[in-house]
Amino acid sequence: MSSATVEGQVVVAWSAAGSTGRSTLLAAFACELAKANQRVLVIDADVHAPSMIQILGFDQNYSGLSAAIRMQSHGQLDLPAFEQLLLDFEMPKSRLKLLAGITMVNRWPEVGFENLRTLIKFACTQFDFVLVDVAASLETSLVDSRLLSERNAATLAALSVATHVIAITTADVIGLNRFIWASENLRDLKLDAQTYVVVNRFNQEVLGRKAVAEVSEAIARFAKHETSVFIEEDCSLFTRSLREGVPVALVGKNSAAKQAVAQFALGRLLNLPSKSSRRLAKLG
Repeated sequence: MSSATVEGQVVVAWSAAGSTGRSTLLAAFACELAKANQRVLVIDADVHAPSMIQILGFDQNYSGLSAAIRMQSHGQLDLPAFEQLLLDFEMPKSRLKLLAGITMVNRWPEVGFENLRTLIKFACTQFDFVLVDVAASLETSLVDSRLLSERNAATLAALSVATHVIAITTADVIGLNRFIWASENLRDLKLDAQTYVVVNRFNQEVLGRKAVAEVSEAIARFAKHETSVFIEEDCSLFTRSLREGVPVALVGKNSAAKQAVAQFALGRLLNLPSKSSRRLAKLG
């Protein structure tokens, strides 16, 4: 890790409740950015159901997030100490870092709103991209009566410092309805971040030829956002990724789903010209 100070981008992946593939996609986006020679940190701030340590194939039962916040609260978190808390995920020609999430969900009060905001801002001084996985709920009235801690503070904290929000949904009627209802709460936060809507597990054969236009129209009309990308359903790719503990960006041959993931990361997040992002996405 460089000692030079940078001002990294904060990319938060959020979705409504349900199995949207949010964490899996975040890991894939992180890999694509790292492959493009960016310094990338992934923070698992989902305090309801953390999973990033498994998605990246680590077998430790270890919470870097809890340790980092504890050290930060005691004024002990400097760069060398922070580096010791990060897990190193190596790829053939690049690498990224992971700050693993909490190991027991009853430890969520340790995270806290200001604690996480401060930690993310600190991480941004050392990485080009800090990608944060968060839980779905945006409700602000859930407070632990004993600890006076807000249950969804981690999600709200990460979103409050985000430069990009990736809002992920599926195209089926249940997933889409959940997303449209939840996106109203996201809009109410009045974030400064650029929001991208990603439709995951899209199956045009099942949904029909007009599905892209119909889903895009529904999201624009009811969620007030344009759709940035449709990622095709590829059961074999995503199943193999979970089985092997390797992000989809590194599994198997190139496919339409992998190209869509790469093109979104390179074109939208890294802001490469469209021709360059398409060419790199095809190269894998």
